[in-house]
Amino acid sequence: MNNEAITSLATAPVQAESFEEPSSHWMRFFWWLRRLIYLWVKSKAFPKNIEELRLDPQQPVCYILSSHSITDLLVLDYHCQKMNLPEPRYDLHELNRPGKGGYLYLTKMGLFQKKRSKTLPTSLYKLIEKVDREKKDIQLVPVSVFWGRNAGKEEKSLLKLLFFDDEHGGWLQRFCLFFAQGRNVFCSFGKPISILDFIDQERDLIALTKKLRRVLRVHFHRQREVTIGPYIYDRRRMIHSILRSKSLRQFFDQEVEKKGKSREKLEEQARRYIDEIAAKQSPHVVRFFDIVLTWVFNKVYRGLEIRHGEDLRKYAETHEIVYLPCHRSHMDYLLLGYALYSLGFPPPHTAAGVNLNFWPVGSLLRMAGAFFIKRSFGGNRLYNAIFTEYVNFLLTNGYPVCFYIEGGRSRTGRLLQPKLGMISMVVKSFQENPVKPILLIPTFIAYDKLMEARSYFHELKGKTKRAESIWALFRAPKILAYEFGKAYINFGEPIDLSLYLSQVSENEAVLDLSRDIMRRINQAIHVTPVSLFAVALLALPRRAIAEAEVVALVKAWVALLRAVPYDSRTIIPDADASELLKLAEKLAHFNRFEHITGDVIYVNEKDCAFLNYYRSNVLPIFIVPSLIANLFSYYQAIDLDSLVKVVLETYRLLKNDFFLKWQDDEVIKVIERYVFGMAELGLLVQEGEKILAPSNTGESFFYLRTLGRVVGNVIERFCLYIELLTVKEFSEKIAFDSFSKECEALAKKSSILNGYHEFDYFDKNECRHFIETLSDLGYLKKQDGFLEILESAKTCINNLLPLSNAISRNLRGSGKEVYERSEIIPK
Repeated sequence: MNNEAITSLATAPVQAESFEEPSSHWMRFFWWLRRLIYLWVKSKAFPKNIEELRLDPQQPVCYILSSHSITDLLVLDYHCQKMNLPEPRYDLHELNRPGKGGYLYLTKMGLFQKKRSKTLPTSLYKLIEKVDREKKDIQLVPVSVFWGRNAGKEEKSLLKLLFFDDEHGGWLQRFCLFFAQGRNVFCSFGKPISILDFIDQERDLIALTKKLRRVLRVHFHRQREVTIGPYIYDRRRMIHSILRSKSLRQFFDQEVEKKGKSREKLEEQARRYIDEIAAKQSPHVVRFFDIVLTWVFNKVYRGLEIRHGEDLRKYAETHEIVYLPCHRSHMDYLLLGYALYSLGFPPPHTAAGVNLNFWPVGSLLRMAGAFFIKRSFGGNRLYNAIFTEYVNFLLTNGYPVCFYIEGGRSRTGRLLQPKLGMISMVVKSFQENPVKPILLIPTFIAYDKLMEARSYFHELKGKTKRAESIWALFRAPKILAYEFGKAYINFGEPIDLSLYLSQVSENEAVLDLSRDIMRRINQAIHVTPVSLFAVALLALPRRAIAEAEVVALVKAWVALLRAVPYDSRTIIPDADASELLKLAEKLAHFNRFEHITGDVIYVNEKDCAFLNYYRSNVLPIFIVPSLIANLFSYYQAIDLDSLVKVVLETYRLLKNDFFLKWQDDEVIKVIERYVFGMAELGLLVQEGEKILAPSNTGESFFYLRTLGRVVGNVIERFCLYIELLTVKEFSEKIAFDSFSKECEALAKKSSILNGYHEFDYFDKNECRHFIETLSDLGYLKKQDGFLEILESAKTCINNLLPLSNAISRNLRGSGKEVYERSEIIPK
């Protein structure tokens, strides 16, 4: 239902039923009936704990049920007892102290549907009158009980009347639903409403009763759409709607007029495209996936951690939701849909690559809500028009949508550069049909252990990607024999599309929006035990360290990440570092050499690439502190202003590649916060305006030096590229291919001397990204296969030249691990 319909519903004449207030006395004696019905019934509740509900323990509670139903009341009573909430067992006139709970119904039910009349809801009026008379507040908690999660199709039918939980259904439907859907019941608690607050706004109690009842009716309707979703569209009507859309009719007219094509053939081809693309969602298949995936995930994973999911419900009531997760694995499709369904939301319509549309997987995914997209439209204007219109149909009709903005799965663990096609369709749909505000939800997904890790390793070494096929299903039972640790989903800070578009220029809107989405995905990083120790071990020169030392190292880093957090939504593990190591060892490619004087943890050379994937997942939150620490690999002391200049310049080079959150004007203060935080933890020493490294004989220096090596190779590579630019003349035209080869050769030499094993260190694409970054910053100009160094590059070169000289001295020298460090003080 759109906003206009909801507004109409809220302002319509009062249609409530008048009946006497229910007596709660019987619940005190017949509460055991819930045990009887729970021999059959299975139910879940949201929120799962009393803290999320935010009840005031100093006020009594009255639960509001949408319609008269004893089974709904017993389900409510069950979850109140389970969640330690006041149980609904007192009459309304007895609600006079904390810990007491009552209930009332908003409407009565007839045999086939709810009864409605124009008279006031008596019980609600009496409750308001009681609060007004006694001046003691009572919290109203609206409770929605859903029997099954089947929204049903748009058309009316006897089947829907009897077996789908329709919001207007009656007693007969409830009786049938108890047996048909009793194993899949969902109880949703709304936020508490203060009656006194309403009385302060409206003194006329009759008018107040009408207003409050309208508010509750709108709430119940929205809860139904949030939990069950809109009616399932009929594919025949959906195809007809798309073919008759204004944009598609205009497209057909242009093709017929300009290219002389047959309209009938165009429409026939369009129908085939829609049938190939569109989902065919079935609640029965969704429920099947819920049961099967519960078993599979319990078998494969030790648990699924979901963070910031509690915010989604308030967003979903007022916005059309578009989920934008990072893409790590094929499991992402199943995991996110499963997580949302378990939180009480309908599974979204998810864009899936057409490579997954093979029998029988394609049909099952389509019925679970997947719609299929080609990797490239190949200039096919009709396919593009059809796909755009289908996305528009989903968004304007209230169906939640999910797509992967990176386009494909990341093989390195870092976020890929965003693809702009789908996000531009969402923007266009909202601009042309602003039926309901759209909220974009960036989402971070991570795994303790990735199922595809080995295939990614082979692909990075040059092996051809294996095509998805039915034969892969026969390998699935082998996967169930392995342990993959936990899976993690963290919902990032949402973006209100209308607000965002009002603040940016139209030309840059899609590109800026896509980059902002990627930044917010990184703000929601969930640091896993494996990724944390992968960062530490891969930063060590020999990838080996005593167990006690690596535990102390990680403990020091975690203290820094907590003292100066990357973002409020970033999740840092709470467990002790030694416990985290035990968890990581079970899953990752870590080796242990046992010895009486203390065990050694080490990584084999062949396993470095595997661990680099997990390291790359969380690298963005280490960038700034590592940039600071890296300076002290080359200099003993540096003044704060010089430190800020060098770190700021390297940050600007890395910002877009790693999708870092701070703009240039913000990062200066951030750098200073990290410096002061590191000084407080003993990782640095501050003497006035001068910043020094701690004594190189202490543990703090070891923690600092290792932290600097986290992104030391990236900084080294960029500084070497900068030094290559210094031998060129300003305004000189440089052949792009020639400069790329020089950069690649220098990176290879550095990787050999320093023992780097990351595949992306000397990747030619990394050099191209570097050139693109310099071009975006206005340092280079690309034209006709040539590069021109602009005068503005002098600032960057001057700021980084001391560091790049120090790095290149080491490169030209013996390649020793310990650098000759000096002091840099500006004149």
